Amino acid sequence: MGNSKLEKAPNKLLYTICKKILGKVDDNWDQVFDNSLYTDDIYGQYKRVLKVVGFSETIDVDFIYNVIKLNIIELENSDTEIELIRPSFSKYDQIVEVNETVYQITTYSIGIDSYSDNPNGVSERFQFEEEQGWKSIWEGKEVDVYRNDSETTDINYIRVEKRD
Repeated sequence: MGNSKLEKAPNKLLYTICKKILGKVDDNWDQVFDNSLYTDDIYGQYKRVLKVVGFSETIDVDFIYNVIKLNIIELENSDTEIELIRPSFSKYDQIVEVNETVYQITTYSIGIDSYSDNPNGVSERFQFEEEQGWKSIWEGKEVDVYRNDSETTDINYIRVEKRD
């Protein structure tokens, strides 16, 4: 995705965008700063303002939201342009746990020692040892997986980790 193009925008443009957005969502600031920027209503208002000046990526909304958050007191109390504090760009990884039912064919390679030169005899011996509990296919090396189908049963957003 990368950085917002707004990072390089002149202060005057950022100030104008911030004031325009403040006018649109002024009654909802408690909501916005409680991490609910990404509701259709609030996000849509940001996006509409940004689209007018040629910016419409989610990272642009994220950037301007954080500019406003860093400068909210000054923006609300000023009628003239102020020098805006700009947020720093960081990369994160969202850790997600996906619970799913998977229908797949897994191929394993399991080593077996033998003096026999008959593959069928070796296979019969392996199957016998597995039935007896002396060998297990799970001891083998997974060599191939063919996923036929899967069904997601639950998604859990575990945590966000900042990259170094």
